[in-house]
Amino acid sequence: MQGSLVETDVYLALDVGSAFTRVFLFDGVEGQYRLIAVGQAPTTASPPVRDALVGVEQAILDLQQLSGVHLLDEDGGLIVPTSSTGEGVDAVVGTVSCGRPLRVVLMGVLPELSVASARRVVAGAYVDVVEVFTATDAFTPEEQIQRLVEAYPDIVILTGGTDQGARQAVASHVDLLLWAVRLWPLVQRPWILFAGNQALGEAVQKRLGAHYEVRLAPNVRPSITRENLTPAREAFLDIFRLLWAARTPGLEDLHLLTRGRFTLSSYGFARLARYMQRLYAPHGTMLAVDLGAAYTTAIWGAGESSRHETWPWGLGRGLDAWEHQPEFLESVAAWAPVEHIGDKEGSVVDFVHWKRWYPNTLPLDTTGVQLEETLARVLLQQIRQQTVGRRTRLDLILAAGGVLSAAPTPQHALLTLLDGLQPRGLTTVIVDYAQMAGVLGVLAEINEYVVVQVVGSAAFTPLATVLSPAWARRIAADRPVAEVTLTYSNGEELHTSLMPGMLTRLPLAPGRRAELRVRPRRGVDVGAGPGEPLQQDIVGSLLGLVLDARGRPWSPPATAEERLQHHTHALQALQLAPQERSA
Repeated sequence: MQGSLVETDVYLALDVGSAFTRVFLFDGVEGQYRLIAVGQAPTTASPPVRDALVGVEQAILDLQQLSGVHLLDEDGGLIVPTSSTGEGVDAVVGTVSCGRPLRVVLMGVLPELSVASARRVVAGAYVDVVEVFTATDAFTPEEQIQRLVEAYPDIVILTGGTDQGARQAVASHVDLLLWAVRLWPLVQRPWILFAGNQALGEAVQKRLGAHYEVRLAPNVRPSITRENLTPAREAFLDIFRLLWAARTPGLEDLHLLTRGRFTLSSYGFARLARYMQRLYAPHGTMLAVDLGAAYTTAIWGAGESSRHETWPWGLGRGLDAWEHQPEFLESVAAWAPVEHIGDKEGSVVDFVHWKRWYPNTLPLDTTGVQLEETLARVLLQQIRQQTVGRRTRLDLILAAGGVLSAAPTPQHALLTLLDGLQPRGLTTVIVDYAQMAGVLGVLAEINEYVVVQVVGSAAFTPLATVLSPAWARRIAADRPVAEVTLTYSNGEELHTSLMPGMLTRLPLAPGRRAELRVRPRRGVDVGAGPGEPLQQDIVGSLLGLVLDARGRPWSPPATAEERLQHHTHALQALQLAPQERSA
């Protein structure tokens, strides 16, 4: 690249989302890999264009204009590798999340063994598990056939039996698929992925191969105590890619352009999240959330036991999942700081429907911003309930999504996360402002130094360290829940008495370190156990140390006027002091 001061490869990373397509340019600057520029364009995978490659080309043109680096030749093709004059890139990687979820049916012997393994094979992918069949089902054969046919699956994952183990249950499921084939038109027949008793693989292929596309993979449960997911997951992803490419013109071209380094955005995000966990909370609990327009991905847990899941929920097309859920709309209304929208007094529910149909549009006024943040809060509450629950202490929150990265201020993003996820204890909060976590996860496969150096740059500066006390019994409003002391590296100290309901911050700039000491009152848990003091070194961030003593769980005020007032006061409490702005 022109102006690069070190000999490094130049990387182009593509992210084809459901609403926007982004391209990222990485190169070396003063001996370190850095994000050089980002190009963006609307995704063109849907009608009227129906070609994802068009949106990628438009985003590359935007990137080329912003960076001043020539990436395309005279014919519009990407220059790979870089030329002697510094034009083009050396390698391309990509992620995608723009398609409809695939419908998946799982078949196995026992729900807690082979079916559980099959669920982990598809975990994190953009799928909807529409039916599950086990050997313990109490349905008649006719009912089973009806369930299978009406499920209209794209993929059936057939598991069951340890190697040289159970055969009858697998044979029964094969019979069920043979009956169903008579009721499905040829174009509606699903792919079959068999990952069960290996002694039956040849027979399954022979019986089903004449009617279905069949792929064999090693057993996901070769023994009761051993699980082998990787080969089956790779086979599943191959099928997934073929089906998505067939439905979305341009994806196969992108797969060729990246030389196969093109995967699901949720998988790339999960890889980067696990790296961040090793960096910031190696022995703690993490919750990583990518809140997109069509899908939401979460990775949660401690260490190697972390789990990964993706739901067809989002702030655009993903709102379809809640169309017939009145509880969701009631929650949105209960958190919204307004009751009516605009001169025509549209309702909050009207805004939800509008956001479903026009996910690419940006809020035009303060009310629009507030309602988008409200939707994010309610979705984050759903994620918390589905993952770590309400009482789990969170050591790290990694969050991504346009509603956070495009928030008017960092304070808006943090308040959305605090209200939605309601962490307990001492939590490091990081927001992916460049929305590049997914592509970094893929880029790590070919050059881990890019990830290490970019994550260590200002692009991933932590948003805040948050202390969130929790208590079970009612506490008098005039007595502090904890005494907090922050000692800076130069010996200076800041002390505050943390009162119930209080939301405030103590400055600690990025790159600085300080010692935090917290002495809670009896029954108050600040992360070390009820009534136990906390002493820990913390690192600086954009907003420093945030103290949130609103209690857990915290519910919004009863009226829209009170909610708006609380939101305004909370943002003011998190504002930077004049000396911090000038620093």
